[in-house]
Amino acid sequence: MNKFFLQTFGCRCNQADSAAIREGLYHRSMQESGAAGKADLIIVNSCTVTNRTDQQVRQAVRRAHRDNPCARLVVTGRYAERDPESLAALPGVSLVIGSAERDYLLSPAPPTRGKTRPFVKLQDGCGAHCSYCIVPSVRGPGRSAHPEDILARIRSLIGQGYHEIVLTGVRLGTYGRTLAGGMKLLDLLGRILDLPGLGRLRLSSVEPMRFDLGIVRLAAGSPAFAPHFHRSFIGRGLRGITLAKEEEMGEGVVLTENYIHARVAMQGLAPNRPVTVRKDEATPQLSRATVI
Repeated sequence: MNKFFLQTFGCRCNQADSAAIREGLYHRSMQESGAAGKADLIIVNSCTVTNRTDQQVRQAVRRAHRDNPCARLVVTGRYAERDPESLAALPGVSLVIGSAERDYLLSPAPPTRGKTRPFVKLQDGCGAHCSYCIVPSVRGPGRSAHPEDILARIRSLIGQGYHEIVLTGVRLGTYGRTLAGGMKLLDLLGRILDLPGLGRLRLSSVEPMRFDLGIVRLAAGSPAFAPHFHRSFIGRGLRGITLAKEEEMGEGVVLTENYIHARVAMQGLAPNRPVTVRKDEATPQLSRATVI
């Protein structure tokens, strides 16, 4: 068994997990195939945010088995964590691996290959337990990577010639909560930007109620910090959803003013760096805004 095919569903956190799996398989002298039909091992890294995503994962598993019935077919990820029995019952599935059992696919090496902008995961999990969200059930409680481990990984990536690094996490704004010493996301960003040789640093989604405007000031003062902030939020039009913890989400119900505030702050601090606010109206109940 020397060729693998890896298909990923979901967010940048899942992409970071897949990058780690890929590196683990490279570490075991396996080569990546561009097609499932030519692979000895097929891995589907699943997501389970919506019923539609679950359906797409099941379709991908069935298609992979149809295209290559002789390959070993492994399903991992959040759907595998939530409902392993259903996935194991699909034709051709050899193994279903939850998050706790996935370590055998991984190596200590940082995730690199296959990405021109490698993802570095700072944080995983969530403890908010909002009634509409399955993330705490499949990713577990919030936890943060140790800053020295993050810095060592980024140094390694810089040393391998990667120009741009993307920081990701389930709830980036809560980074540091589980660490001793009181470090926050803003503190970590400052330390990363001080690393020699860093070309560009890009930040993934940060929840609005945890978005520190100090990050805007940091971006304005650093040419290496990409002036792009993506902040997802629940729009005012959302009805019928109970937010489980007011201290977690209550500050973020009315958000448009915060985006404008960030935009104005960025323009004032760095007038030569264009800043705009975009709002996606595709789903009236759920909105996303981007400050660029």
